[in-house]
Amino acid sequence: MYHFLEEVSEIYQKITNIPVKIRRIKERWKWDEPDRVPYQRTVQEVLVKLKGENINLQIWNKDKYIEELKKAVDTKDAI
Repeated sequence: MYHFLEEVSEIYQKITNIPVKIRRIKERWKWDEPDRVPYQRTVQEVLVKLKGENINLQIWNKDKYIEELKKAVDTKDAI
């Protein structure tokens, strides 16, 4: 793995002329729950179209998106 990183860093340096240093992270990487909604932009567009109004989506969390999507589709015909 380390050899691969050295190879990539050399190529990157040649392309960009920017010096590269490979560092190791001291802490173990922790994979948390993502803070964004998958396909967030698409979901926002759908919500705006279904509701027919502008919505302030800046403070919405994942649960709010789920709740509002359910409300929006419950009021619409499947077709």
